Amino acid sequence: MKNTHTLCLAAIALACFGLSGTASAATLVSPTGVSLYGGAGSLNGGSTFVEVPGGHEIANVYDLTGLQGPLDASTLHDPYTSGTGGRIRNANAGGGAHQASVIFDLGGPLTVNGLALWNGNEDDNRSGKTLDERDKTGRGIASADFLVSVDGGTTFNAWGSSNFAREVFDFGGQAGTTVDQSYVAVGDVTAQTAAFPTVLGVTHIRADLTNHGGGNIINFNEIGFNTAAAIPEPGTFGLALVGLAGMAARRRRRT
Repeated sequence: MKNTHTLCLAAIALACFGLSGTASAATLVSPTGVSLYGGAGSLNGGSTFVEVPGGHEIANVYDLTGLQGPLDASTLHDPYTSGTGGRIRNANAGGGAHQASVIFDLGGPLTVNGLALWNGNEDDNRSGKTLDERDKTGRGIASADFLVSVDGGTTFNAWGSSNFAREVFDFGGQAGTTVDQSYVAVGDVTAQTAAFPTVLGVTHIRADLTNHGGGNIINFNEIGFNTAAAIPEPGTFGLALVGLAGMAARRRRRT
């Protein structure tokens, strides 16, 4: 009987040790949807941001179109095209940096601790465009503030901020001239990553985006969020400790 009690205590101790382990390696997941945010603190500022139709649908940024493999930070993405990337447009025309606020729906409560983003490297290769006019990498995201919601998207709290590099547009030494498309090298896009504090139970993520000064269009290719297994709640440990205490007391009464 003594050996049985000892084995039980050891088993419970091992269970407690396993429960207290850290989360497993992070895995990227795609949002299940994205919408424009117009609530308190929105960078939209009352302006109308619309998804540009005709192949630049915002769903492109989470449907994996253009990725050359699985959703992983090491996977390359095809260059931005109307069918692989998503756009957000500010109704206020003009140059300079423009902003937008969007909400990503994660499809359920998840534990998140970072993200990977494939930025936009758009080439406007319509006939008659000079290379200067064709370079639309300034529409890519320059910086973003991210906020998380654990109540279904009702309230948001600050999570983290990150800067993103502008993608390279190779003019081939022919800047300012109207030339054949072969002079332009718009390469595959690598993921840019950001690590933020781990937050449990996140249902939605808000992103306040600023572009690289490419006018009233903001675009990017893909985004995924790092997820990890949640650490068990304190109540789980409490139950295990109660079990340990009960076994110990029973053992003392019988010895």
